[in-house]
Amino acid sequence: MNATASTGTAATNTAATNTAATTSNLALTILLVADPARSAAFYRDLLGLEPAEQSPIFAMFALPSGAGIGLWSAATTAPPPAAAPGAAELCFREDEVDRLHAAWAARGIRIAQAPTDMDFGRTFVALDPDGHRVRVFRPAPEESTS
Repeated sequence: MNATASTGTAATNTAATNTAATTSNLALTILLVADPARSAAFYRDLLGLEPAEQSPIFAMFALPSGAGIGLWSAATTAPPPAAAPGAAELCFREDEVDRLHAAWAARGIRIAQAPTDMDFGRTFVALDPDGHRVRVFRPAPEESTS
């Protein structure tokens, strides 16, 4: 067997193995929270959506993108979380970053970072009741290569 054939076979076998052992279909992001009802009220107002599911220890929002946000009582998760509630960041892509920032600030939502331009685009960061970061961003325009 020549080196080219061997390398090609190894690459094919690795790709097949990786495909069988990987996933990229993120469906739900769960935030561990102190009070699911309080967090559900916050996200209901923030998203303009009603929870798709809600119980005393869990609430879930189904987003138009197909993904979901779950709010689970940190006191009831098993195994117990290694990090305290508030250790996550959700990112939402929006065109009107400054308008949304002004609206959220006017509603009393805590703002951790005012609108600013960064390498990836225009962004600001708000905080939910548990201190989870809610980033809103508009990607920077793509630079022309010509």
